[in-house]
Amino acid sequence: MQIRQYDHDMRVMQGKAVWTREDLTRVTLRDYRLTIPRVIFRDGRIFPLEHRLDNFEDPTYYGMLVRLEINSVVQISKMPAVERGDIVYCGVVKLPVLPVFAPLILWYLHVRRPDIVDEKTLLATPYRDEVLVRPLLMALADRHGREDGAFAVTFRILRRFSTLSGRQAEEVLGPDGRPLLSYLDWDRWFREVYLAQGDALRRLEDHEYAPFIEACGMVGVLEFFLHPADGRLQRPYRMPRYEILVSSWEKSDFRIRGERERLHRVLQALTPRDSLCEDSGHSERSLPLIVPTPLVHADRAASLTGEIYRQAFIAHLWEELRRRRAGRDGRTAGQQTQE
Repeated sequence: MQIRQYDHDMRVMQGKAVWTREDLTRVTLRDYRLTIPRVIFRDGRIFPLEHRLDNFEDPTYYGMLVRLEINSVVQISKMPAVERGDIVYCGVVKLPVLPVFAPLILWYLHVRRPDIVDEKTLLATPYRDEVLVRPLLMALADRHGREDGAFAVTFRILRRFSTLSGRQAEEVLGPDGRPLLSYLDWDRWFREVYLAQGDALRRLEDHEYAPFIEACGMVGVLEFFLHPADGRLQRPYRMPRYEILVSSWEKSDFRIRGERERLHRVLQALTPRDSLCEDSGHSERSLPLIVPTPLVHADRAASLTGEIYRQAFIAHLWEELRRRRAGRDGRTAGQQTQE
């Protein structure tokens, strides 16, 4: 569960975050006279791992946590600075598994050159995204020559939260048989179709579905890959997938404003030559994983914090064992005295 991470990220965006340094002292942005970051790189995907409607409806404590997670994403997307693009919330998926770009690349090659990519290869799509994207972006950068501040970037794919709802496409169609696109579409579908099926399928009160409806109707991410064209990365390496949180608050339509401006913010943040570095914890022997430098610092900080808490827990455990043993020995001695 990522509730604490969402909460901390929101505090950073509000300028209220508090960090713990290596000496365990607490610091804030104000202590160092720093401004609120304009780009926040998040380690991993933006959407929660638990995202299906049945996860959201789960009546146990687990379901409550899922609802808090999804509501946290909705609340972040509602922040005016995020909605306008003044703050860019960018997830970095270090080892993307589900291919999204590779099938599109193969489809394009199949249409243009069916002699190279036949239908069998197209349907199999055995490639990870980065396997096809990396050589294309590196070749594009070489073709245009080295230039400071330049990047080779793929097209962006808009992935809406609704695609993760766990409902089959044929289940979530409007009265006209078309896919649900806007917030009003999803709100109407929940009221007139899903919730109208009776109490047997309803696990929550009607108003409790509001965060899920907002997420389906208004929230998405822009997914893409990038490669710096300034010559700092010459050899093959593993590429993470980047994704930017976006929202559309036009309830009758789904429109993203300032998409290119958000992308440029991310590229500007990665322009300094020390803004990208190897993540040795996820690298392969021949292919280093290159990620934004803040993620590596965050990993080190998390490891340090984990070690501090581990040592504190062990010390507390030993102290508790000594206390209980002393109490048991005292009771044994008292019984022997009475005898």
